[in-house]
Amino acid sequence: MWLDGFGVLFGCVVDHWFPPHLTLEPESVRSCVRVLREQNFVPIDFYVLTRVIQAVVTSALMTLSSWLVLRLFNLKIAIIWLAILTIEPFFLAYQRLVITDSLQCEFILVSVLALFLHWRLASGKLYLSISGITMGMAIATKTTTLLLFPGLMAIAVLTELSYFQPIFPKKGIAEQAKDIGIWTLYLVATFILIWPAMWVAPLETMSRLVSDLREETQRGYLFFLGRSHDRINALFYPIVILYRFSPALLLSSFISFLLASLPTWRPRSIYQKSLVANFILILSFIWVVSLPGNKLDRYILPIIPFVALNGAIASFIVLKRLQQYLTDRHPQILSKLPQKSKFSFSTFVIILLAIQVMTIYPFFPYYISYYNPFIGGAKTAKFILMMGNGEGLDRVGAWLNRQPNPQDLVVAGPYRSALAPYVQGEVLAVSRHFGGSWTERWLRNANFLVFYINQIQRNIPDPKVIDYFTRQDPLYSLQLNGVDYASIYLGPMARPEEMQTLTSTSEFIGNDQLQLRGYTLASDSLRPGDSLELTLYWEILQSIPSHSHFTLSLQQGERVLMAIPRPILQGFLGDDPIEAGQTIRDQQFLALPETLPPGDYQIGVSLSPSLSSAEDGLLDIRENTPDILGLFQMIPSED
Repeated sequence: MWLDGFGVLFGCVVDHWFPPHLTLEPESVRSCVRVLREQNFVPIDFYVLTRVIQAVVTSALMTLSSWLVLRLFNLKIAIIWLAILTIEPFFLAYQRLVITDSLQCEFILVSVLALFLHWRLASGKLYLSISGITMGMAIATKTTTLLLFPGLMAIAVLTELSYFQPIFPKKGIAEQAKDIGIWTLYLVATFILIWPAMWVAPLETMSRLVSDLREETQRGYLFFLGRSHDRINALFYPIVILYRFSPALLLSSFISFLLASLPTWRPRSIYQKSLVANFILILSFIWVVSLPGNKLDRYILPIIPFVALNGAIASFIVLKRLQQYLTDRHPQILSKLPQKSKFSFSTFVIILLAIQVMTIYPFFPYYISYYNPFIGGAKTAKFILMMGNGEGLDRVGAWLNRQPNPQDLVVAGPYRSALAPYVQGEVLAVSRHFGGSWTERWLRNANFLVFYINQIQRNIPDPKVIDYFTRQDPLYSLQLNGVDYASIYLGPMARPEEMQTLTSTSEFIGNDQLQLRGYTLASDSLRPGDSLELTLYWEILQSIPSHSHFTLSLQQGERVLMAIPRPILQGFLGDDPIEAGQTIRDQQFLALPETLPPGDYQIGVSLSPSLSSAEDGLLDIRENTPDILGLFQMIPSED
């Protein structure tokens, strides 16, 4: 995003002139940018300036929006609107993130309100120019802003059909076309001005924007209603609204819908027409954004201020009607209140603020983890909607940094750009696609694996990989609102500190290429039907095929009861040979027959120099006596 890019560049400048305050200490701004490219993530220190800039811009836009609402309606509606919107969990969460959607939402809000005010006043071009400039900034921030245009066009057409009298007077086709031309001119000029690439390569830049828009709407790897999808149906956003909006926003917006649609509920024309105009904008945007198969909950962020505005108008009308009802039917109640109008309004706003604060407080500081508690909250939503946007990864980083020699550890996980700034060691990205060089890189180097909730929901990178590692007990689990958001597991590459806790083998087990350094046994007492959980630590002495096998056997005395060929690390390490000098942590699960009688049993391992397939393993167990690792006991079932 252009504003974030400016913040990072400004951070580079500050770091150049005041190096003690930040960490990179580059010799020049150019070298600073080069370091950022090499790291592929922005250090935390640079986000400080970016967030300050975004906070200033966001605050200014919200202030301007409040003033525009005041001009369009009145002070009471503006106050109610702010009380609903500024503490709305889903809206507030994204305003606190350095993400394109938050500023896009603010720019759209100012642009549309200024355009409404221009249509209302029907004279002058000040608000039209403000609208065009901020819409240009919104499009430069995120190209999905274009999806708002059908709704604006519909309102303009209905204005010329005199539907929106008296709030938007009819101007005539010629005057409306002139306004559209001026508005478009300001939009395009702003867009070009803040995108220097448009100065030198406009066609290539526009082509890239169209490509980005297409990619944004066709990304795939989605989760909805308990399954992973490439395309999601139109039911998605109604469910998102139910789960992500607060009860106060849902109730007030539902009342506003009744006021706008039912003849017996309709208020004065000025308010009813304003409700309809907002609903056209809201519903058209939801309809257009529902057309692509790719859907994310944050895509509807731009409509939340307008939903809140309708809720504020509805609350104001209901409050006035309640006052009128008490005046007509129970005047004795209001007669006891000093300045009854101000008292009742102030009380309502205080109650509304209290409800919103009570709604949002349990989710501090991760407001983005809010899901409507009245329909099951996060515990139910995890089976319906894709959850998690990186919240909680700061705590994951804090746990990793408490491990011995944290600067030497290698971690693989999602959201690398979000996790890496919090981790002292190296962070590798877990790619969506399993297989290829990227998969080999994180699997062949990671000491720890971080699995995030939407990874588990979507089975990224692969269901077999997820199942293999999550069968272990996590070293650390981060819970938010009763749901596991992130879990840390031991990775495939053992650390020196871990090797000190192993049970060593009594004799050399291995060959010229690899050696079994030790093992751990999860339990030495099992019942029929349990699984034997065994972790083997292979030291690679010479380069070996990635799909090398060994034979795991179960014995009682000299009698071999089971002999099962197993690939090292389930064969997940790709096709390239495994390089020497590494120690692989290989967890094996062996399902024991329920008919296995009680007694003492031995675990054996057999490995020959030519063992590289399952067939070789079966031959190997016949020709070579397995080496005994350890013992376990089968105890009778409790049944």
